[in-house]
Amino acid sequence: MEKTEKLQAAMQQLEDGIRSLTNSESWTSYLKFHSTFHQYSFNNRVMIWLQMPNASLIAGFGAWKKIGRFVKKGEKGLVIFAPNTITKMVEEKQENGEVTQKPKRIITGYHLISVFDVSQTDGKALSAPDVVRKLEGETDLYDQLLSSCPFPVEEKESCDGANGRIYRDSGKIEILQSNSGMQKAKTLIHEWAHGILHIGPGALEVQRHVRELEAESTAFIVCHALGIDSSHYSFGYLAGWGNGESAIEDIRKAGERILSASNKILAAIFPDHEMKEAV
Repeated sequence: MEKTEKLQAAMQQLEDGIRSLTNSESWTSYLKFHSTFHQYSFNNRVMIWLQMPNASLIAGFGAWKKIGRFVKKGEKGLVIFAPNTITKMVEEKQENGEVTQKPKRIITGYHLISVFDVSQTDGKALSAPDVVRKLEGETDLYDQLLSSCPFPVEEKESCDGANGRIYRDSGKIEILQSNSGMQKAKTLIHEWAHGILHIGPGALEVQRHVRELEAESTAFIVCHALGIDSSHYSFGYLAGWGNGESAIEDIRKAGERILSASNKILAAIFPDHEMKEAV
């Protein structure tokens, strides 16, 4: 198959995969997987998930070789997208008014590359990977979230029937005081996600069901990364998206934003942990 045909086939696989995410079961499964690969873009996470849902640690053939591991004979690589880039000099205006030339990387298209999961390799034993550590204990977890959250938080005796809320005008978060520490932690992450995605200058105006999808999905990913059981989270409202083309575009946009928001929250909790958004 020619390179162009392979790229088109991969694009179609990606489109079909995103289309499958419009049902609640697939979305929940993807979100659990999603919390593992902070360094990959939304599209490449979907591609890896479609080809190997149980993948845990991904690298290229050369990268594995550098750390003393090799890809087992007969293993088939996982296909993902990599950018074609060129570097151009662009003008940049300084604060003093002076104009300077600065190199800028410009993406001109994409090509396919193969990567491999650790389960497809053998060789030198790996040291414990640099992953987000899991927090244990309701009080410690909630306290750490409170100290990391950039929005003001106050516990209230009542939140008008809700577990919590965030005010769009001030960014203030209120948490129901009577809930358990773990429930308060989950609620705080959800409202924190709203704060990043839906409040302040530059916030994208989206319909309420999309706001809730984005906040709940972000909270699910962060909770999963922290080792919090969020299995009871409900994604039933996804069914209302239907299977039309508008739903595909909505979920694609939501996926990119959820990726960004979950990375920001985890980076705030663990400032020394590097989160990259690669292609």
